[in-house]
Amino acid sequence: MSGTRRMMKGNNTMVMRKAMGLIFGSGLVLLATGCPLLQVEVEARGVCLNYPDLQFDVTAASAAAGAGVGAMVLEKTFEFDELGPLAELVELNAEIVLDAVELTAQTGIADFAFVDTATVKLASGDPESTLPELTAYRCAGDCEPEGNGLTVPPAATDNVLPYAGADSILVHLTLDGPVPVAAGSLDVSVCLNASASESFAP
Repeated sequence: MSGTRRMMKGNNTMVMRKAMGLIFGSGLVLLATGCPLLQVEVEARGVCLNYPDLQFDVTAASAAAGAGVGAMVLEKTFEFDELGPLAELVELNAEIVLDAVELTAQTGIADFAFVDTATVKLASGDPESTLPELTAYRCAGDCEPEGNGLTVPPAATDNVLPYAGADSILVHLTLDGPVPVAAGSLDVSVCLNASASESFAP
């Protein structure tokens, strides 16, 4: 990960977003031996990793770049170290795909009208992992803030199951644009969709 970064660790939670749908399907498949096999399919939409009250301070970054407030880039690197139900989806060998990142302004900034480009990159929290950093979510020139929120759409169609297989996930958030304040806070929700199929002998 390049640029000015500061690693943040703190309380983070996994929730099912309000748009989440958990769908179960089942059926019996007759094996060649004549023994039935129960096949269960699970689909979870809007599974979110939430990082509330992410603090940012762009003063130091501004000074290093020789720029003043209004000509800065907001960059933060933080870690989800409690994956909750996401770990259960990993055990099911689920296909996990990107949904959206939801940003909510809390203090310092009233909205995200200043954002020209928003990029969210994911990386494995395993220091020995060989997985490349993934540009997972991005909007550029077409970011559409609404109220005090901003939804960043997926930029990749990869199955991100390998990234969720570690004990933690690293997130690098970059907001390009004339940041109107030197410091503040925001809530971050990294949301995914998952589907899995499991067979059991009844």
